Amino acid sequence: MLSLARVVYDTVELQDKTISIVICEDDLFPGTWRAMLRHVLQMEDPPLLTVAPRLADERLSAEALNLGAHDVLATPFDATEVIRMVGIAQQRWRNARALRSGRRKVAMAVGATG
Repeated sequence: MLSLARVVYDTVELQDKTISIVICEDDLFPGTWRAMLRHVLQMEDPPLLTVAPRLADERLSAEALNLGAHDVLATPFDATEVIRMVGIAQQRWRNARALRSGRRKVAMAVGATG
C-alpha cells in the first residue's frame, strides 16, 4: 500500500495504517524531516524513515542517520537504488516488527503467571 503525507501533520491519518517505510523530503511544510521522524516513532509499529533531500548534503545525511532515520536517498531518484533501499527497509521493518511481537507475547505470558 502506498500512502502520501504531504505535510508532517498528515501522519496523524497514517496512525491507523500498517506502513513499513516513509520517504520524505528534508523540508516539509510546516516542519522538517525531524518532525516527521518524531511522529512516526510514536506509532505502534513505527515505519522506517528515509530522507530524500533536494540537494546532496553530507551533514544532513549524518544527522538523519544519527537521529534514527533508516536511510538518505539521493535525488533525482535512481530506480535501481530506490528498489534496493525499499527492499532492505521492508525486510528490516518486518524483522523489527516480529521482534516487538515476540516481546509483547513474552510480556503477556509473564504478566499472566506473575
